[in-house]
Amino acid sequence: PEGVRDAIGRRLNRLSERCNQMLTTASIIGREFDFRLLIALSVGVSEDQLLQAVDEAVSVHLVEETPGQMDRYQFNHALIQQTLAEEVTTSRRVRLHARTGQALEELYGAGAEAHAAELAHHFAEAETVLGSEKLVHYSVLAGQRALDSHAWEDALTHFERGLVARDIALSGEEMAPDAEAADLLFGLARAQSTTFE
Repeated sequence: PEGVRDAIGRRLNRLSERCNQMLTTASIIGREFDFRLLIALSVGVSEDQLLQAVDEAVSVHLVEETPGQMDRYQFNHALIQQTLAEEVTTSRRVRLHARTGQALEELYGAGAEAHAAELAHHFAEAETVLGSEKLVHYSVLAGQRALDSHAWEDALTHFERGLVARDIALSGEEMAPDAEAADLLFGLARAQSTTFE
């Protein structure tokens, strides 16, 4: 509702510019965010300055520490995160998603596969600037992980998104038969056979 957005806007207007910048970046990351990722995305801001911005947001109850997790925070309400994210221009949002996906890949390193759905989301949002290669790659992995955990509808979404991205990448040409195409099509068939029973 507009009244709620106005109330959130008034709270944000009372914060420092640095705090608002940090919150905007965090809103693109998602409802929960990691301080290490914020550091990687906050160019020209020292760790102390970023900590001050986070402390400021915590003190006015816009974000809170995630219980039992070091350097992990979450927005107190989804509307706060949504309002901040909607204030970002499309060009900036796409580029923030691109930088977020790339920074997450670095942070996760060899364990990136375990976070395939999160990475697929950011690379999907950044497809217009990064292309579809990583989106397709992480969509396959996320779809397979969803199948393994019996999350059939999630798997269907990941495989469909991967196929659409791959089709766009090939500019309407017929999909070349390779291992990635086979994984996408086989995964889609498995997910469909379970969801349409």
